Amino acid sequence: MNKTQVSRLCLLLGCLLVSTALFAADNRASFDFDANLGYHNDSNVGIADLDTNSGSSDTARTYGLALKATLPLTQRFVSRIGYDYNDTAYEELSQFDLGLHHAFAELTWKASLLDAGINVEKFEANLDGDSYLELVQVTPSISRLIGTRVFLRGAYTQADKRYADLPGRDARNDAFRADMYMLINNMDRYIAVGIQGSAEDTVDPVFDYDAIRWNMTYGHTFALASRDIKLKASVSHEGRTYANYDDSIGDNRQDKRLRLRIGADWQVFEHFSLTGNVEHLDIQSNLETAALDKTVIGVGINATF
Repeated sequence: MNKTQVSRLCLLLGCLLVSTALFAADNRASFDFDANLGYHNDSNVGIADLDTNSGSSDTARTYGLALKATLPLTQRFVSRIGYDYNDTAYEELSQFDLGLHHAFAELTWKASLLDAGINVEKFEANLDGDSYLELVQVTPSISRLIGTRVFLRGAYTQADKRYADLPGRDARNDAFRADMYMLINNMDRYIAVGIQGSAEDTVDPVFDYDAIRWNMTYGHTFALASRDIKLKASVSHEGRTYANYDDSIGDNRQDKRLRLRIGADWQVFEHFSLTGNVEHLDIQSNLETAALDKTVIGVGINATF
């Protein structure tokens, strides 16, 4: 599927969701608005997607806005649409300032045996105020809840990437993913495990790769001072094998990417919560510029209506 076809599919699905929502008899539509403001410290500021890092630490302020709508169309069809924007601005290393626009439209069909859906997303990223990356992806999926404790999901994602100043990195990515959630005490606690296989085909064949990634997440909700606090810990590991010989290293490139994250969200008032997170990223690669070891520590406040 080329970029023109993806754009047409985005437009078609968006028009479908809007038109059916306008004429649907069911008026149980719901709307959510989220805003967040935060501050984080990054021990090694960089852009992992571009295999570059500054080697220096810096602090940044962050903010985000999101608007989402859930639109029941019939008893079996449910649509969701939304838009969010997130911005990161560093105090000194402004060349890494990142603004990210994200829009999506999703249509889900709920049946007795399983749910089936299709999700279309578009991302536009700006780096230091200039256009950096445009990404459009389409994800059909199926899922099923078995009893009250096990939730299964399988998905295929096709993504098209377009870099403003790096046409050699323009790519198509195909990925297959499977996830299993084990629910404990409803959703008060859960364990999720997943595996994904992907292949990226780029304009410059030196960036072509195949990858296998697995992940595990543990979530726990409990009361603190009569208010809910949500804890989440996750670990993921991805191994990438690049398809073609790289003259700069005299071999095919190999990456191992380990990501650890611990986060907490404490609802201190009805619509406001405090957040904190620690994330560590370790990328080992035989391409020296791609190797990365960094820790990001952040705090913030969220508002949800």
